Amino acid sequence: MLSCLRVRHFAIIDELEVELEPGLNVVSGETGAGKSILVDALSLVLGARGRPEVVRTGGTHAEVEALFDLDDPEVRARVDAAGLDAEDEIVIRRVVKATGRTRAYVNGRLATATELSEMTAGLADISSQHEHHSLVEPARHLDYLDAFAQLGTMRDEVARAHAELREAAEALRDLEQRARERGEREDLLRYQLQEIDALGLREGEDAELAEERERLRHAERLAHAAGGAEHALSAEDGAICEVLARGGAELEDAARVD
Repeated sequence: MLSCLRVRHFAIIDELEVELEPGLNVVSGETGAGKSILVDALSLVLGARGRPEVVRTGGTHAEVEALFDLDDPEVRARVDAAGLDAEDEIVIRRVVKATGRTRAYVNGRLATATELSEMTAGLADISSQHEHHSLVEPARHLDYLDAFAQLGTMRDEVARAHAELREAAEALRDLEQRARERGEREDLLRYQLQEIDALGLREGEDAELAEERERLRHAERLAHAAGGAEHALSAEDGAICEVLARGGAELEDAARVD
């Protein structure tokens, strides 16, 4: 609830402070007395666009402050979520400079236009034939219907049941996901086991494979050595095998004598 509105250097107002009490408060006066200016000032703190022409002639800036009682649980929850230092009240301040620049403060902390719009939602309704207000917002209709039917307790029970249902559904999805992952892991391990069995591995085969690998790594060296030995033994003229054969023939001929 709006409890206090303070306006300085705004339009034709030099300085004004209006305190509102619980219940019906009426601001009356003839045309041109400035009633609509108060509404414009309130609109400014609720997030309306700040225009330089609202600054009083001769002034450097216009300033509007509004004090609200936090009697709406939804608004109180937004204030707490924003981390603002508030107990039962919230102060919103808008400053519009003659240059057109504006500043917004919520409980003394600088706020962006988006933050101001979020924080002021539900604080006040400005209703006229040309204004939109929460009564025509479809998102609020269910709240009004439940409040009229006095279904607050039942609504809380349904909300708790729905939260439990969502939690259970999430847990079920998690279990199903884990089961699928376990099945995929089992399939992979089963396939790998079949591949291992198909290899027909035997004891000591790893040592044999290591030896074969070492031999293959030095295949060129082994081929060169074997080729050189073969050449020396039998391929070239005067090879060792040829000399030995000739010597053997001579010894066989000598053996006929002795």
